[in-house]
Amino acid sequence: MRVQRIRPSERFFVTPFFESLAPTMDRQVRDVMTSDVVATAGDATPYEVAQAMVQERIETLPVVDRDLKLVGIVSEDDLLSQVNFPHGKILDGLKALFGQGDRRLEKAMAQRVEDLMSREVCTVTPEDSLQRAAELMIARHVRVLPVVDAEGRLVGMLLRRHILQAMLQWSERQQPG
Repeated sequence: MRVQRIRPSERFFVTPFFESLAPTMDRQVRDVMTSDVVATAGDATPYEVAQAMVQERIETLPVVDRDLKLVGIVSEDDLLSQVNFPHGKILDGLKALFGQGDRRLEKAMAQRVEDLMSREVCTVTPEDSLQRAAELMIARHVRVLPVVDAEGRLVGMLLRRHILQAMLQWSERQQPG
């Protein structure tokens, strides 16, 4: 297999490849998502979440309530926000300067994941097409989408890698011989 840089004038190489993947992109999220999901509760500490992310080699953890309903998502970026500000007296001075409502300060001081997580989460359902999922990922600049059922319960996760794997598998089946 060759990987090469494609210049805009060489679109003939790119366009037929992706147009030929239409049957793959019509597949449903359930066909490629993972249902083996590591999730966290909102009362977990940032340390516990960071530890789980490192152990599981994942960048993002969904945050669920007792009924497994998705309430947020926490990423490595969220956790790294805790190192952006010094703690102690300097942080107290920043609070006075910026005010209590500054989200950066809230994240820097968070003792629980629910104070650190993103609450507005873009999701898909198992019945959604891979096309819709890919469009959401691109439009929202996300690498992972939680998959939820009709009641909002977490049933899986869809990564960009899952979509790419499906595209490659379909493409390889189309190769002659």
